[in-house]
Amino acid sequence: MADMAENLHYENKVEYDELTGDESLFAGKDNTADIFVLGMAMGYKQGTKKALSQKLPNIRLKTRGAKFWWMIRPIPITEKKNIDPLLDESKIYPEAEEYSNAGIKILHKIIFSPGTKRMDSRIELMKIIDKLAKK
Repeated sequence: MADMAENLHYENKVEYDELTGDESLFAGKDNTADIFVLGMAMGYKQGTKKALSQKLPNIRLKTRGAKFWWMIRPIPITEKKNIDPLLDESKIYPEAEEYSNAGIKILHKIIFSPGTKRMDSRIELMKIIDKLAKK
């Protein structure tokens, strides 16, 4: 098994800062891993991924437990239609980062659309999560 990467990366610093800021429904604690996974799921379900033009360290993998690790594994396994990504962890991260990179833009748009109130964005986000879970 290949060595595990130290960090997952992102390039959407402005979006991440706003999503974790005081005006966001994610405000109040370190939610970068939650935002990453939600962005990844949204990007995957939309069939949209975007290569990172710059890699800013985002999530220290050593600080995340098995639950986080198992949340990011299914996408590359599904994409490759085999379990080979489990044999080389380095193949998992680029897929997860690309889907999250695209999905963060979608998530940011939902939460910060002009005229959207915090409660409205929570309701809209819950509808989307429910729809993703049913597919």
